[in-house]
This record gives sequence, C-alpha cells and structure tokens, in this order.
Amino acid sequence: MKLVALVLAALAGVPAARVVLAADARLAHSEDATVVLTYAETLGEIGEADAGPSLRIHGDGRIDVHYPPYMKRAGDYAARLERAELDALLGSLADKGVLDFDAETAHRGKRQADLSRRQVAAQEGRPATFNVVSDASTSTIEIHLQGVEKKIVWHGLREDAREYPELPAIRHLAAAEQEIRAVMERHDLAKTR
Repeated sequence: MKLVALVLAALAGVPAARVVLAADARLAHSEDATVVLTYAETLGEIGEADAGPSLRIHGDGRIDVHYPPYMKRAGDYAARLERAELDALLGSLADKGVLDFDAETAHRGKRQADLSRRQVAAQEGRPATFNVVSDASTSTIEIHLQGVEKKIVWHGLREDAREYPELPAIRHLAAAEQEIRAVMERHDLAKTR
C-alpha cells in the first residue's frame, strides 16, 4: 500500500519524502504547505463579501483561521497541528463519510423523508408541518489528498441534521463540520492580523 502511495505521489509530482502515508491510502497527503482541507461558512443573513468564518489546514499542519470583522473573534489566526493530529482529523472525517459523501443521494433522502411525512400526516388526517429556515448558512468543505479531491457544499446543514435525524449521511456530515469548527476554536490559535 505504501508503494502505491509513493507511485501516486511521484506521478503527481510530489517528492516521496513529502508525502504522508496513511493506513487508509486515500488519506495520504503532502507534508508541505499544500492545502489539504478548507472549510467556509457563508452566513445566510450577511450580505457582505466576507460572509463568514473560514479555515485552511496545510499538509505541514499549519492552520489558518479567519473570522470576518463583524464577528466577536474578528481577525486572522494561526496554529499548528501535529502530524498525528492532522492524520487523526482526516481519518475521523473519512470515518464520518466525508470522502464518500454524495449530495444528490442525501437530497434524495430528504425528499423521500418529506414525502413519507406527508403521507403519514394525510393518513392521520392532519396537515404535514415542516421547519423552514430562511437565513440558513451554507457550509463548504473541501479535501485535497493524494488520491481524493472532494468538495461538499450544503445549505442549512445544521438545520437539516436536526430536521432529518433518520438520514445518517446528513447527520454524519454535520458531525464532521462540528469537528472542523472545533479546530477553529483551539486554545493555541495566535492572532496574526
């Protein structure tokens, strides 16, 4: 498995010494300043260009966090993850299904759940009720590994996780987002600007 990762790294032009080999070959990533994970939250109620907090994690463990000027923690921050911490984070995200997440399948699950709720309500002779959040945030998670490029954009993720607890893909994606957001609130973040 390590040989395959080294060959893939060489084909991608990454020096072999700069590739982190993981137990799961899909988690192999460069060990340099290449960005391996980004996260951005676009706040639904904000009409400004800088519409929410963001995070970048580099293969060498550097963390860059940005909070817009109107937020309590406004500014740019940096910290560093140990190699084991970065590997554990990527492994945890993979375990939560982020690398395999299929947005169309998840949306189809929501539509099916809504249809089932309408049918149950009709059988019980009551109107179906649904929660709608007009200013929900949009979450964007991007992962750039040696063998995986993944971008997930989901509007109203936290709300959908509460509304559709029976859909594991959405519930797990929300848990992954929560784990990423925890990195943004580390105690060792130092303000850089």
